[in-house]
Amino acid sequence: MFAKTLKLTLVLFLVCLAVDLEAGAAYGGAAGSYLRLGVGARAQALGGAYSAVADDPQAAFWNPAGLVQYKGINLYSQRAFLSYGRKHSFFNYTHAVVEDLTLALSWLSYSGGDDLERRVGPSLEPLSYFSESQNCYLLSAGYRFHPQVFAGANIKTLTHRLDDRFGWGFGFDLGLLWRYDRYRAGLVLRDVGARVNWRDSYQEILLMTVRSGWAVRVLPRLLLSTELSFTGGQTVRPHFGAEVELARELSLQAGYDRDVFCGGMTVRAYTDWADYHFGYVIGNERMVGAALLHRVEFRMKFNAFDYYMWK
Repeated sequence: MFAKTLKLTLVLFLVCLAVDLEAGAAYGGAAGSYLRLGVGARAQALGGAYSAVADDPQAAFWNPAGLVQYKGINLYSQRAFLSYGRKHSFFNYTHAVVEDLTLALSWLSYSGGDDLERRVGPSLEPLSYFSESQNCYLLSAGYRFHPQVFAGANIKTLTHRLDDRFGWGFGFDLGLLWRYDRYRAGLVLRDVGARVNWRDSYQEILLMTVRSGWAVRVLPRLLLSTELSFTGGQTVRPHFGAEVELARELSLQAGYDRDVFCGGMTVRAYTDWADYHFGYVIGNERMVGAALLHRVEFRMKFNAFDYYMWK
């Protein structure tokens, strides 16, 4: 039964891959590029090699299958500080409904600013100013259908406001996660069938991203992860990450994302009724070579729920 289910799941993945890559080849473009900025300080500090790790609320974005690894009720927030006044934030609520099923609600927002300049030709002064903002709302589910194999999916609603124009649409993410002893493997299809429809009947199709990752805990306190990602029409992109747990309250991460090195840390505090996690990562920003990108994150897990639900 397990083998048949796994084969059927892989067939569905390949069908979605073929359909979406064909659409990407036909339409091209870079709609929804803010989704490829990623979320989370820890995930980014690992160079984005997170699809096979995905053991906290960030899994809602990176690999929804991993949500079921984390029990209880969790609140999560992240903020990225970008150049030119751009804003990038992520908020998440994760709830383990039963032993083998975890649900999550997330909001990812991006703003290009309120003072973007409209020009015609090589003019010295802008004709006017306008604003731009994009949002992605995620409903996520992670399910354990075998002791070592998890599956997950996202239903996402996309909105894009550009000055007085507005577009919206839907898309899906699909994820698989395999975990055995010290080893993990993940496979994710992101932005399957995703598109944004504008009021003037113009339609933007988001290119699907395929991510395949592997992770291993080589020592009790050392985690290594690697990943390959591919977005339609682009080259395969490598990701590498390492995390060392210096103490129960402190972990350090380092990563490499194509041509960018990054590093971060996670500080944890534990109480009887809640656990607190603070994360920070620093790295170079691709849009501006000399600029640094900073991310901070905060997570709170309610232990009282675990006591009454799982004990």
